[in-house]
Amino acid sequence: MIYPSILDRQYEQYLPFVQEVAKLVKETMLNFCDNKGYALTSRIKTIESLAEKIETGRFEKWSKLDDLFGCTVIIPNLSQEKEVIKFCQDTFQVTQTVKRGQNKKSPDTFKFDSTRIYARLKSVDDSNIDNFLSIFNVIFEIQIKSAFEHAWAVSTHDLVYKGSEIDWKKLRLAAQIKAIVEQLDTMILAFEQISPAIQESEDPETKKSVN
Repeated sequence: MIYPSILDRQYEQYLPFVQEVAKLVKETMLNFCDNKGYALTSRIKTIESLAEKIETGRFEKWSKLDDLFGCTVIIPNLSQEKEVIKFCQDTFQVTQTVKRGQNKKSPDTFKFDSTRIYARLKSVDDSNIDNFLSIFNVIFEIQIKSAFEHAWAVSTHDLVYKGSEIDWKKLRLAAQIKAIVEQLDTMILAFEQISPAIQESEDPETKKSVN
């Protein structure tokens, strides 16, 4: 991909600060996830990916970029989401939280809708945030996904978005799979309420294990 030389220079100038933030945030989130039994993935956005994002016109200036570094906390089910949000709020300077279901969406639409937290490292000196070249000026993203959501994302992303052409059938199939993922997450959350509705069958082996 061809991108302006000024973007290349800014990226190389800013990258060391992003890398330092990535190191500190990743260490913090890994400790939290290890203690809770969660999984964590992370990445630093490449210049190619950054150039594509800037081309959309979504960002007016460099300082508005909010995911040059991002990580994803993968939780067993959505009941653990609140404690992840609270940990991030207590640990970082959160600038914005977009919770699942917050964005408007028709009931027959199934797409990416995970909770995203945008934050900075906490600083005792607020003037650090005004300094462009500062680790305290780097906004990073923390996504929170259930195990089912994560499986859907990593399984379908390259299948759907690999290549330059948009394939309606692939997008449709990915949405259908996402609908199944949402159903699975809902069933896990309401497991105790749903299980009594299951029609029981006689099974001698099950009765033996209970007794």
